[in-house]
Amino acid sequence: MWDCLQTIHATQQQGINVHYYYQELYTKKWDKHTNMSDHIGSFLHLCRCITESGQKLEDIHTVHAILLSLSHSDIWNVVKQNLLDKGSGLTLNGVTAELLPVSDCIEREHQLDESEKKQKTD
Repeated sequence: MWDCLQTIHATQQQGINVHYYYQELYTKKWDKHTNMSDHIGSFLHLCRCITESGQKLEDIHTVHAILLSLSHSDIWNVVKQNLLDKGSGLTLNGVTAELLPVSDCIEREHQLDESEKKQKTD
């Protein structure tokens, strides 16, 4: 009887966890203090948690969740539009390959701006 109750509890808890994994997948936002590879990695971790619970999650859902997580700045809007124009050619690897260099470029520009501000104050 105890084993049966433990199994029922574990199954119910797994279903609850999956719900919250999906919630995080679709509501997660990128903050500028997190590097893009870690941000994408957090989505991959959520996807692994979802699939390990027995759910089937297509890559396209992960792709759209990642794109939805990006800020609404001009640069990211252009990147998203370029990626979404690919239609059926939209893949997780392709999105990752596009986002990482753009993120690196934004980070370098931010560092240069900070460096110039510091030089002006010195």
